[in-house]
Amino acid sequence: VGSHTGAAGTAWEATVFGYAGAELYDDFLSIDPHLSQQVEGMEFIMRYGGRRAVLSIDRNGMRVSLPDGNIPLRIGDKEFPSSDSNGHILFDGQTPHAQTIVAA
Repeated sequence: VGSHTGAAGTAWEATVFGYAGAELYDDFLSIDPHLSQQVEGMEFIMRYGGRRAVLSIDRNGMRVSLPDGNIPLRIGDKEFPSSDSNGHILFDGQTPHAQTIVAA
């Protein structure tokens, strides 16, 4: 008995691309979470253009940390274009309305 790496990768993809609604485009990273009742929250790291996006999503909101510098993001239907500063984006609930953007 053991785990299969391919199965683990498939489970990660189903979670990130399904519940988190993550999609990779040429021009931006899109996140549009849809947590099921069984999923209380999740945290994961994605790379886009060589930079990390650290995402924490739960029923109260979402936090996106960009430790390697900003990347172009779309959260729901709200866009956050790339800039030169590191930052954190906090969201109220699972809506695409930015509560605050704080430079790191």
